[in-house]
Amino acid sequence: MRWTLLLILGVPGLMASTDYVRDDFEGPVSAERWHTSGPQPGQGTSSAEVPAFHGARSLRIFMRPGDNRMVGRQGNATERFELTLRESMVNFDQEVWYAFAFRVPATFPRADTRTIIHQFKENVRPIDPDAPPGTKACEKASPAFALYLVGGTKLQALVTSSTACDHTRHRVAERALVPDRWYEVIVRTRPSHQTSGLLELYLDGERIGEYHGIMGYACHGLGYIDTQPRFGIYRDAHPEVGEATIYYDAIRFAATREGLRLP
Repeated sequence: MRWTLLLILGVPGLMASTDYVRDDFEGPVSAERWHTSGPQPGQGTSSAEVPAFHGARSLRIFMRPGDNRMVGRQGNATERFELTLRESMVNFDQEVWYAFAFRVPATFPRADTRTIIHQFKENVRPIDPDAPPGTKACEKASPAFALYLVGGTKLQALVTSSTACDHTRHRVAERALVPDRWYEVIVRTRPSHQTSGLLELYLDGERIGEYHGIMGYACHGLGYIDTQPRFGIYRDAHPEVGEATIYYDAIRFAATREGLRLP
């Protein structure tokens, strides 16, 4: 089977091909395809320590408390280790399908803290230092779409829409998870600053939620998805959370569902 990597033009947010891309992580994680959220070596690796969803190996993401520590929009301390696609696969006003499998070990921390395991995002324009006092401006941004892992046992899907820096989030779906088993996620999306925005979410072949409307920051957004799909762990720091591991496999993108060529 032949897999063709998308060719991207030199314009942010413009996808030049409808060919699909896939990564089964059978070999080392490609630095040409992925970049990490921090310098920690060996925390995003191809692994055979659990049965893979497809093939012999999968992506193992591991993080420790304090990794890539930052301050969030509300002043909260955050930590993360994620892999982000370098190619522009998700773009405003273009429909795309993508799929991936994930597996949460029974040892995943159960603390009740905000934890994102997948997202893509449109950031907001920096505040103009010369703007008149009282000028409306957004400070940072929430993901346009994200999957949250609640207490290590529940999956939540949220979409963000904003027309006045209000960071409004819409719950698309929620499902309980069984540890130590694979789940396959399929996403159909067409992000937009118009009401034509679309997201459909499938879990193990069942459509579990959908959203129609503005996605991202129509008020002060950059106008393109500058944070392409991320896979890994991004969480609020919490004294009761320790080391965490999660697995991903069979990540693929296409212009249509049929183009995904699901296993």
